[in-house]
Amino acid sequence: MTRITIAQTRNQGEGSLVGSYDAYVCDECQTCFCTATELKRHQLAHSDIKGFCCGLCGKDFKRTESVKRHFRRCFATSAVHGFTDIL
Repeated sequence: MTRITIAQTRNQGEGSLVGSYDAYVCDECQTCFCTATELKRHQLAHSDIKGFCCGLCGKDFKRTESVKRHFRRCFATSAVHGFTDIL
């Protein structure tokens, strides 16, 4: 992870921002993020690690929000077929 400071200036009549802010740069693809948390979340895209698993079908996911979304869909399909006692 690389942390850089980006300086901003005001352009007359354009209403541009003034000051500076820190940006966090992905070492893999050089994409910039405003927070270290956003960068860390993004870095999963470059990883093969899938740390979250659906309790119904066993499919693996990189992000918790992905497995939660999948689980809701998977559970709805299971309920239609009478598998609601799995939980």
